[in-house]
Amino acid sequence: MPIPWIWKSPSFPLNQRTEALDTNAQRRCGAKLVEYRMAYLAKDLSPEQRIAIESLLGRSVSERESVTIRAYEPPATSVQRRAEIIAGLESYFAALDDVRTPTDPSEADAIFEDAMRQTRPNFKLHP
Repeated sequence: MPIPWIWKSPSFPLNQRTEALDTNAQRRCGAKLVEYRMAYLAKDLSPEQRIAIESLLGRSVSERESVTIRAYEPPATSVQRRAEIIAGLESYFAALDDVRTPTDPSEADAIFEDAMRQTRPNFKLHP
């Protein structure tokens, strides 16, 4: 999905850009999340905030970066609903396995490596 035009517009306020992207993400996943977020420009952070963020990230933050902090509670799923979802996935994958033709393991490895190289040009197989 292309990035919405509002993300590219520097005149559009940062918090509204973030909010628009979050709304799109919620629409794609089909769930309404209880969400809390804060968006800051790194140059506007207090020294204490900068130290806390840099310690969480494990790196220093540039003055030109923006920092978004997000916390959310995903919708609760009952134990029964989880069991239904798991059973549905297990039957789906079992059906896929039933129609799959057996493949030689070395041929499967070659197919996997080829797919990885096509999607990640710098891919190197680790022994």
